[in-house]
Amino acid sequence: QCWQLGFFWSSPSQSADDALRSMFKIAKPVLLSFGLAGSAGLLLYCQLLVRSYGSLTGEGSVASLVYAFRIYEVPVSLTANIAAIMLLPALSRLHAEGSVQRITEICRDILEWGIILLAPIVVMVYLEAAVIVELLFGYGRFNASDVERTAVALQGFAPAILFEAGIVVFYRVLYALHRPKMALAVSLLVVAVLIAALVAGPTEDEKDLALAFSVSFVIGMGFLAIFLVRYFGRGVVPFSRRLLAITVLMGICLLTSVVPIPQVAPMTVGGIFLMVYSLAFVTLLPAHRAAIINLFIRRGLER
Repeated sequence: QCWQLGFFWSSPSQSADDALRSMFKIAKPVLLSFGLAGSAGLLLYCQLLVRSYGSLTGEGSVASLVYAFRIYEVPVSLTANIAAIMLLPALSRLHAEGSVQRITEICRDILEWGIILLAPIVVMVYLEAAVIVELLFGYGRFNASDVERTAVALQGFAPAILFEAGIVVFYRVLYALHRPKMALAVSLLVVAVLIAALVAGPTEDEKDLALAFSVSFVIGMGFLAIFLVRYFGRGVVPFSRRLLAITVLMGICLLTSVVPIPQVAPMTVGGIFLMVYSLAFVTLLPAHRAAIINLFIRRGLER
């Protein structure tokens, strides 16, 4: 049947040539860089670099870094990876239609909701790293020293939750815009910053290595944000009319992370932080609060 349908016969057409040319244009930087221009490849290269330096800091360092990586990747996988998969075909269609304004609005919404949802997760992972590691791995041959070292590494990786998620999502935006070379440029910057931090910075323990990883992704996402603003204009800037609200929310996150707070019981500080953050969110961002309420209402009606 395939033979009769002409499946094995060559039938060139202009539309097929255009589609293949466009596909190869996007795939070429990823192929020639051996995956570095993709978010998954970038993550793999950077983790290999961190673990290679971790192998020089003492026995068990690589294992601590690996376990911490598995934990912090959970919120990234549940949010950024899913959003990226859903966004790429929609943004590609909008780009083909020339709907720049709609793409700008979507990118701004992604930035706003990403910051709102992932910033408190970053703080919670940083504050309660020891509790999280103890609950997940604190049994069998995973002793108290292993828990402590993995928790320290997890604290260093915590900022990467927000910024790695941004790179994962906005790399798909770059693919949709047919700008894979920009993704490669960001990846090269991230790797260069990571190598410089590992070579010149302190690498005495797992937290130093994990922080070097996080710093490289912070700088990479900052460079990517500059490109987005230059490409789309100021319309892509998040919270342009809610500057005070987002300043208060991020101030709560920063103060909770920086100011030393005595831990009375497990999850106490984290629980108080979540309550304060949630109260500030529903008070200062009424439009986003209404969006969440409408989402729950629609889900209830669908059931």
